[in-house]
Amino acid sequence: MRDLLAYARPEPYDLQVIDPHSVLTGIVERHRHAAGRSGMIITLSDAFEGKSRIKADFKLLEQALTTVVTNAIEAMGEGGQLAIAISRSPARGMIRLSFGDTGRGIAPDVLQHVSSRYFTTKPGGLGLGLVLTRGIIERFGGTFSIASTRDVGTTVTIDVPVA
Repeated sequence: MRDLLAYARPEPYDLQVIDPHSVLTGIVERHRHAAGRSGMIITLSDAFEGKSRIKADFKLLEQALTTVVTNAIEAMGEGGQLAIAISRSPARGMIRLSFGDTGRGIAPDVLQHVSSRYFTTKPGGLGLGLVLTRGIIERFGGTFSIASTRDVGTTVTIDVPVA
C-alpha cells in the first residue's frame, strides 16, 4: 500500500550531502539476520573507505536501496551471496552503487518489463517497487539499470551524483 501511495503522490524531496556507505551499512545490518537464517552472505565493499559523498534525499535514497536489497534477498532464496559495492562510476561526476546477487537471474522476456508499472512476478505484489526506485534515483540526477543472466544472477547498477 505504501508503494501505491508513493507512486500516486510522490513525496517532495530534500537534496542533502550523504555518505552512501553509512546508508548501505544500515540497510545491510537490518537485513543481515534474515539473510543469515537463509544461509545468505551480504558483503559491502567501498572503494572510498567511507569518504564518498553524494547528493540525495536520505529517506528516499534509503527507501530505494532497501527495495533493491530486499528484491535481491527474495530472488536468492536459500543460500547465495549479495555483493554490494561503492565505486567510481565511468560517468563523470557520479558514484556507482552496485548490487550483484547469485540468485536465479531474470529471463530476458521478464527483464524488459521489471521496471514497468504494475508488472510483478511476486504473488500479491503491486509491481511498483522498482518503478519507484528508478524514479527516486532519476529525481536525484542518477541512473538505474539492471543486467541479469539466467541461473547466474542479477546486478543492479545505480549511478548517483557526487556532492
